[in-house]
Amino acid sequence: MSYILEKNISGLANAVPLMKLLQLGQKRICKIKCGKGTGTGTGFFCSIIIDDWNSLKMRVLITNRHVLNEDDIKVGKKISFSKNNDEQNYEIVIDKERKIYSSETYDVTIIEIKKEDNIKSDSFFDIDDNIYIHDYNFKNKSICLLHYPKGKEMYLSQGIIKRVGIDDKNYEIEHVCDSDHGSSGGPLINSEDFKVIGIHKGASSKYNVNCGTLLKEPIIEFRNKIEKTDNYN
Repeated sequence: MSYILEKNISGLANAVPLMKLLQLGQKRICKIKCGKGTGTGTGFFCSIIIDDWNSLKMRVLITNRHVLNEDDIKVGKKISFSKNNDEQNYEIVIDKERKIYSSETYDVTIIEIKKEDNIKSDSFFDIDDNIYIHDYNFKNKSICLLHYPKGKEMYLSQGIIKRVGIDDKNYEIEHVCDSDHGSSGGPLINSEDFKVIGIHKGASSKYNVNCGTLLKEPIIEFRNKIEKTDNYN
């Protein structure tokens, strides 16, 4: 089996057209202008549980840290993005009350979405609960990647997870969904129920596959940060 890496976009033409997921993608993923104006990346909206006892959820935007890093999400900064192939344009202003998280280790940035951001309530994916199960076997799991390759139109790629856990990093995902520059930050989605497992971040020249991050650890760290700062409830 040949692997289509970021340097080769030709395989995208053969992606499986899952129409329902594409329709969801028009609402739930976005094209983000990179903070330093160096291009675009992909991001997605989802709901995450931040209080198990009260089943309290927070709506967030997730992307890669190399798309939006700590400097890009400081108080007063503006984040610009579009949805539905640039038909809808948005701008989020970072204020001191907004919950944010950025990790170089996981290459993940998480930003709270507020009511005043005018993102509709049906614009959020759910997280696959299996990511929290210790040693859950994701190998050969059928997944999809929604993304904006080369900063152009939204695209859906389909593939499988080759393995989770690389070089003792239990959060690393190897997958074979086609991608290109601009795909970074796209959600890796369970093909069965369209829940999010991880986030795509790039290609691995060492292993000749694409790479992503399982979202378990970043979400847990985000939750812990909220609890330590203001006991959010």
